[in-house]
Amino acid sequence: MNDKYTRNSSYRNEFLSAVQPVRGKYRCVYCGRRVKPEKMQVDHVVAVHLAQRGFLAKLLVPKGVNDISNLVPACRRCNRRKGSKGGLWIIRGRFWRICLPIYTVLRLACLAGVTFIALAAFGWPPAVDMLSGLLSELTTKLPQII
Repeated sequence: MNDKYTRNSSYRNEFLSAVQPVRGKYRCVYCGRRVKPEKMQVDHVVAVHLAQRGFLAKLLVPKGVNDISNLVPACRRCNRRKGSKGGLWIIRGRFWRICLPIYTVLRLACLAGVTFIALAAFGWPPAVDMLSGLLSELTTKLPQII
């Protein structure tokens, strides 16, 4: 087996020396959580298992799986969830500067929506009025859209 596609014992130390924490913490590239250096896990964006078995995965890591370009900081939860998966996890790991803000905005929008609906369900007057107005507007415009 090619050494480029096997996990070496020093990849964590190489990552820690190459990438410094911001204000004492790293940021998980998948969820945005701030993680202390001692709790941060160094994740292989293209998993070692995928690179060993798949031709396309090897194309994504021409310098090998332990190259700094294939290593990212991750929290324990995200690293466990990702495991040796590919697909969207690779996209999120490679393009985290684009994906993370979008993911954060979507999470906040969902949270705001759920909170708003919960307030309307408990009878908070401004939420009820706004929600009923949106629903009536939607029902009047829906036949026009269809």
